[in-house]
Amino acid sequence: MILSVIMKPINKLNRNIAKYDIYELYSSLAEENNFSNDSEFIDLIKKSLEQNIKSKIFKYGKQTEKMFAYVLSNLSECELIKKEDAGEIYSNNEVVIPDFRIILKNREQLLIEVKNHHSKIKLKDFYLRKTELQELKNYSNLMHTNLKIAIFWSNMRMWTLVDTKFFIEDNKYASINIETAILNNEMSILGDYWLATNPPLELKLQVKENELSPKCLNGVIDKVELYSNGNLITDKYEQNLAFNFILFGNWQAKQYIEFNEQTGERVIVTESNPIKGNEEEQPFYMIGTLSSLISNKYKYIVNYYQSSNSNFPKITPEKLSLDIDENNYIGKILHIWRFKVNKNM
Repeated sequence: MILSVIMKPINKLNRNIAKYDIYELYSSLAEENNFSNDSEFIDLIKKSLEQNIKSKIFKYGKQTEKMFAYVLSNLSECELIKKEDAGEIYSNNEVVIPDFRIILKNREQLLIEVKNHHSKIKLKDFYLRKTELQELKNYSNLMHTNLKIAIFWSNMRMWTLVDTKFFIEDNKYASINIETAILNNEMSILGDYWLATNPPLELKLQVKENELSPKCLNGVIDKVELYSNGNLITDKYEQNLAFNFILFGNWQAKQYIEFNEQTGERVIVTESNPIKGNEEEQPFYMIGTLSSLISNKYKYIVNYYQSSNSNFPKITPEKLSLDIDENNYIGKILHIWRFKVNKNM
C-alpha cells in the first residue's frame, strides 16, 4: 500500500507589521527628511504611494516578487524563505541586496533576485544593468552565498532560475536569452517539476433550465462532472486536481453546450486540450510546471480581487496549494506524470 503524502506549504509567520514596520519606516524617513511634525511623514507616504501605484513596472515587479515567495512556499525542497532586502544595512561596498534568502532542506543557502520579464516580443532577451548585476554579486560574495536570478517570462508564464555566470555582459547591460535560461534552469533544486496527464480534460455543468431564450441559458446547475480522456473522474482528490489543471494549466480551453438526451438537460462543457499536437503519440501531454500552475492560480486570485476594486487580496500559501501528492501518485482515472528536469551539465 502506497501512502498519500500531500506537501504542506511553508507557513507565513505572523509579524506585527503595524507596530514595528511602520515605526521603522517613520524613524528612517525622519532621519533622512528631518520632519518638523508627523503630518509631513503622512504627506510623504501618500505622495510616494501615489507615484508607485501609477508605475506599472514597479507595481508588476513587486507583485512578481510576492508571487515568487508563494511559489517557493509550495515547492517541496524549500525549508525557509526570508525577505533579504528589508531593514537597514551598513557597508562601504557597492552592493545591491537580493530579494530573498532561501534555505533548502539539504541546508544549502541561496540568494535570489527576482525579475519580471514582459515584452511585446515573446522571446526577447532579458536585460538588466551591468552595474546592478555586479553589485548583487558583491553582496553574495560578502555573504559567501550563491546568487541566482529568478526570471518570470510572463508571455510564456514560466519561471527560470539561473546562475549569474550565464549572463552575457556588454558595456552597459547583462543579458540572457530564453534558450540559455531554459537549458540552465535550476528551478528543480527548489522542488519544481513538470506535470503531464491525459487529454482532454473536461468540466461538465449539467443545467436544469428555468427558461430558454435564443440569447441566454437560464437555469440552475444540477450536476458537476469532470472527465479525463473521456473517462468520468469519481475520486475527490483527482477531481480537485483536474479542476486545477483546467483552470491553471497551460492547455487551451474551449466552451460549448451539448444536449443530454437521457435527462433532456443541456450541459455546459469546458474542454481543455494541449495547444500543440503529439507527433509521437505518447500517452501524456505536458500541462506545465508546478511553479507555473501556482503562479497562474496566484494571478487568477489577484485579478479577481482587483476587478472587485481590492488591490491587495489576502492570500496564504495554503490557498495557492494544488495539493499534489508528493509520493509519486499515479492516479486511477486522472493519470499523472512528473518530470524533474535538471540544468544542462
